[in-house]
Amino acid sequence: MLYKFLFSAALSTALSASLLSPAAAQNGSSANGAAGDNLILEMNKAFRRGDKNRLAQLLPQARGHALEPWAAYWELKARLPEASAQEVQDFLSRYAGSYQEDRLRNDWLLLLGQRRDWAAFAAEYPNFRMNDDKEVRCYALLVEHLKNPAQDRAWPMKCAKTGSRSAMPTMVAPQPLNSWWARKTSRRRMSGKKRGWRPRPTDRAPQRPQCRSLRPKPWAW
Repeated sequence: MLYKFLFSAALSTALSASLLSPAAAQNGSSANGAAGDNLILEMNKAFRRGDKNRLAQLLPQARGHALEPWAAYWELKARLPEASAQEVQDFLSRYAGSYQEDRLRNDWLLLLGQRRDWAAFAAEYPNFRMNDDKEVRCYALLVEHLKNPAQDRAWPMKCAKTGSRSAMPTMVAPQPLNSWWARKTSRRRMSGKKRGWRPRPTDRAPQRPQCRSLRPKPWAW
């Protein structure tokens, strides 16, 4: 919610600046005028709807606008799982140094981690300037662990310290369950007893029935 609020405020400020800029007033082109601003707003709505076709249709009209990096980001982000690595690199080169460039790199690194493409992830991760994504940092720790698994056995704890929870299950292939542990767990569950189960005082029958008239709570003995 905070990100959406800040982004909406930034978008409104940028649109106002583009309308009041001397270059826009002198140029009078649709790319930087009111029509261009309405185009950016329409692309933002299409991005929120996930309308990839509409974004691809409107992107050429946004060329030259002050918010063109956002328009290009929305269009590529909406179809990032189907985009090629070359398309991603072209975007990173075209908008190098911008916020949108590093934000798309963040999204691309997450996708590479989900695909377990560790070679491509290791090549692109050093360029991630903001480094503000917990899942990306968790994937980076795993890449370091895979370089020397015998010496780095503490990577799950390191990953847990980053606060990432959703990236952990996708990192390592599931291991076969130990047969002894499976039998022990199944017996415990069938008996209805938990680990370390001990009878509570209330579960024990009173040893001296004649004491019931003397004590209000004979099971406390």
